[in-house]
Amino acid sequence: ERVLSQAQTLDRVVEDIRVAALAETGSLVLEREPLELGAFVADVTRDFGPEAGGRGVRLCTDVAAGDLITEIDDIRVRQVLVNLLTNSLLYTPPGGETRLDLVRDGEYARIEISDTGPGIPRDLTNTLFERFTKSSESPGIGLGLAIARDLAAAHGGTIEAPVPAAGSEGALIRVNLPLSSV
Repeated sequence: ERVLSQAQTLDRVVEDIRVAALAETGSLVLEREPLELGAFVADVTRDFGPEAGGRGVRLCTDVAAGDLITEIDDIRVRQVLVNLLTNSLLYTPPGGETRLDLVRDGEYARIEISDTGPGIPRDLTNTLFERFTKSSESPGIGLGLAIARDLAAAHGGTIEAPVPAAGSEGALIRVNLPLSSV
């Protein structure tokens, strides 16, 4: 069982490195199709319900009314959200809350993942989305947020981690994806 777990971890690391290399060289092929983001975000959030419950964390979603249609590779955007939700749940203490909110912001859909954890260390804010940037508590190798950045950019979007106001707790990550004009 331990060997299988280690093999699966190694497989994920190799896949992350492959995706990062493809995205960086512009060789990543996206299978874009029109998608209503509200249902998509709800689906991704629902998948994390058992993990959040097992950690004693409330997982909440707020989706804007109306259709938010975009053309994305749902597998790759799901990968972005999985990376962000995994991190958020990892750092949110029992009794805390992780949120995934979806709103329209002009010609973009803005997906916000926020939590009531300790927040992003100030010394990482400028390099958070660079490869191999990670906190000392992170069990990963520091590729997840860099891959999320590259995948958002490949879709014509952006990702950011606004610095919270003084005294605020928790982390906030925003992913902006262009909406379809149809």
